[in-house]
Amino acid sequence: MVDSHGMCVYADTGRTEQVDGRTARVFEHYGDWRSVNPPPFPDVVGSQVDMNGSAHLSGPGHWSYADLLEDVSAGDWVRQHIRAFDHTVAALVPGTYETYLRLLHPAWAYWDNNFDGTPVRWSTIAEGLGAVMHQSIAWGSMIETGVRSGRGTGKGDLWHRSPTAGELPANEIAALAAALAEHTTTPEDCYFGFWEGLGMTGVPVNHPRLTLPSREHLLFRGTVVDAGRELHGFTPSVWWPADRAWFVASDVDLTSTYIGGPTALMNALYGEVDRFEAVGSWRGARITWDCDTINPRAAGPYTYG
Repeated sequence: MVDSHGMCVYADTGRTEQVDGRTARVFEHYGDWRSVNPPPFPDVVGSQVDMNGSAHLSGPGHWSYADLLEDVSAGDWVRQHIRAFDHTVAALVPGTYETYLRLLHPAWAYWDNNFDGTPVRWSTIAEGLGAVMHQSIAWGSMIETGVRSGRGTGKGDLWHRSPTAGELPANEIAALAAALAEHTTTPEDCYFGFWEGLGMTGVPVNHPRLTLPSREHLLFRGTVVDAGRELHGFTPSVWWPADRAWFVASDVDLTSTYIGGPTALMNALYGEVDRFEAVGSWRGARITWDCDTINPRAAGPYTYG
């Protein structure tokens, strides 16, 4: 039996304990569910169990621990090219690609009681606040521009929720996967890494992981379009096709997704202006909160979260 309380997901262990003279059933917490619309829990009762015997959500839109790879050697080349977290794009994406691109995660507005929210692009906010759009623009610096000029308060006058760190919206991931599938010879063979710090409980500490600087990932294998499949409500942190034609990284702390690949691919993504907000990047571009050298710097990394 699987149940939830708020954003927490629990599995019935089948055990009982005596608590204050009463018999209580024991549930195990195995993660926080972040998806807005998780699948109905009854659909997954008894369908999958993890390595400790706890049930997990699975199905066409979801990975389960049964899909977890034992052999992570497919990621050895990534480890060879990402050796240190030096706060640049090359700390996220192997520095072997011809061109790099940065997709900006949208902010959200909730006008007219729109529960799902309306995406708001950085360029729209920058124009309203008088900030300069450029390749290394930082969210905090953009907002700081409006505060210093008196064109904003830093509290979301043009938006109501800041961009989500660590992942693109589901519709943008689907569009990105469709575009990327056209630029690989192996669209049916793709690898997906989920940072274990996202709350992936139930995996033995000795299970093989793709170890990158400051991040260890659980590895899965599927088709390119599986990029939209979730694990505990999270989408992949890194993913690439078997032919290594491109590489995608969405670090948990960043509100941008970085892609490395051939120039033809990047031009194609630039052309999808209705689907993504993209700016150019390069392997040595800094990715930290203070990377913006044009707009004024905010007081700290979480000044305008």
